[in-house]
Amino acid sequence: GRHDEVASNFGAGPEDDGPTRDPAVRATRSRVQRAMLATLLLAQGTPMLNAGDEIGNSQQGNNNAYNQDNPTGWIDWQQADTDVLAFVQRVLALRREEPALRHARWFQHAPAAPGERSLTWLTPAGTEMQVRDWHDAGQHAFACRIDASPQDALPSQAAPHGGGRHLLIAFNPEASAQPFHLPSGTWEVGLCSAGDLSEGTWGAAHATFAVPAHGLVVLRGL
Repeated sequence: GRHDEVASNFGAGPEDDGPTRDPAVRATRSRVQRAMLATLLLAQGTPMLNAGDEIGNSQQGNNNAYNQDNPTGWIDWQQADTDVLAFVQRVLALRREEPALRHARWFQHAPAAPGERSLTWLTPAGTEMQVRDWHDAGQHAFACRIDASPQDALPSQAAPHGGGRHLLIAFNPEASAQPFHLPSGTWEVGLCSAGDLSEGTWGAAHATFAVPAHGLVVLRGL
């Protein structure tokens, strides 16, 4: 098959498909790795990792190693990526902190009924995604806003551990930072997969917020 249609090695040519010493290629792959892990771990339902994903175990690219009783299918504990492990732990901690990230019911379209949460997909311009936006091949970045139920929307009435908080998850698979227009409210950074933004950074309503290249950012409403 033609792997170039389903994957990218982020290198300059075929020589970069697989292990490489090029620091730029390695840095890009690391950013994409963290963004993909965060996308999975913050999805609704039960997140499932293959054993070793949390420490960067790649099986050298072999995705069908069930019958490989050799180093291909073994977890290389000596080469465990502790930075990736720490990142996975942080994402899982955020999932525990924010009930909206482990919501057990179907999301409603905004505005939601009392006691329910709503979900809205947004373009980088802050407008609600339309069918044409999903099919726009020139724009890959988008955001997901998860709103608390109406009676929990005010910070003074928020449930413990942020139960009543609004969340905004911005996805930017582009090779450069992308500006996003923030919805109404005040927001703080809860997670930046690229590591370019410090947690706790504040953003004002309707301000332009730069989401890093190959990055996923979680903003929490204050």
